[in-house]
Amino acid sequence: MLDLDELLDQAVAEGELESGLDPALVAARSPRVTVRPDITATASQAAGWSTAEECFIANYTGHYSDAEIAAALGRSVGAVKIRRYRHLRIAGASVNLDFMSATRVAHALGIDGHSAIKLADRDILPVWRYSEREIRLTRRTTFLRWAVNPLNWVYFIRSVRDTSRLGDAHLRRLIKRQKQRWPDEWWSIGEVAQYHGVGHTDVNRYIRAGKLTGVKWGNWWVLRSEALKEGLYFFKGKGAAQDSDWSEAADVFLITGVALGVMQQTMAGLMNWPLKHLTYRLQTLRRSAIIPDLIAKYDLAIEYNPGTGDLRADWADYGYLFPRVKGER
Repeated sequence: MLDLDELLDQAVAEGELESGLDPALVAARSPRVTVRPDITATASQAAGWSTAEECFIANYTGHYSDAEIAAALGRSVGAVKIRRYRHLRIAGASVNLDFMSATRVAHALGIDGHSAIKLADRDILPVWRYSEREIRLTRRTTFLRWAVNPLNWVYFIRSVRDTSRLGDAHLRRLIKRQKQRWPDEWWSIGEVAQYHGVGHTDVNRYIRAGKLTGVKWGNWWVLRSEALKEGLYFFKGKGAAQDSDWSEAADVFLITGVALGVMQQTMAGLMNWPLKHLTYRLQTLRRSAIIPDLIAKYDLAIEYNPGTGDLRADWADYGYLFPRVKGER
């Protein structure tokens, strides 16, 4: 089965063959595509141009100016231009649809030109500088591979609903198809904060501390899978205590104490945690359905009602964990 890259190469190669481009040149430019080997370019040699020279022109048009290609081949600039345009049917980089300038990239992605230039200058989008004017160019196939990668959507779309502003209809179809196969999505800081019941500043603090990985493009953006990863717990406010990580052992101790009826204030003292942080952690455990997993994993003799969040256990089973609060109910 062909992957997306091969399909893109195949589509480009078929279009070049239909336009009459020499199959040898098509094969040189698209090594991943099988081109019929029974057709050869004998006219080129008869005209004094070798296939290697024509392949050089085909491969480096857009990467280098006509003057640079001419110097490399030992030909005149006029000869290179005539060979490229009249015989190879390759337009100049500025009008060649095989290449995309920053302006074309901006139109295709539905963003402004400054953002497209920023993508190029920050090496987010693979480009090269063309000619003395430093024109930023990328091959269309390279651009399409980059644009259909969901990890790059953060730079121009956040969800499939945003594809309506894309100026390239073909790209819009490719992204919609890719979206159906991608199990993740990009979340804003607000969406992460809302899910965890904390503030924007708490999420930003975790990103700066390296506890949450995000992409900075205007604002911070976080993959949903990253925001929901195992072991990620948020605490409100500043301070070193709330930035400490919880462990499964701490979670088991907490739910066991609550199940035995130990007061949360007492639990906070035993665990050396502020009461509000312990309360928030307990709410997180209940909301994220972690408690049933902990009970099953550690084979705990604890009854849990998901609907009410109630926990119950027999003091005879776990009272030894709380010798100083024995009898507190």
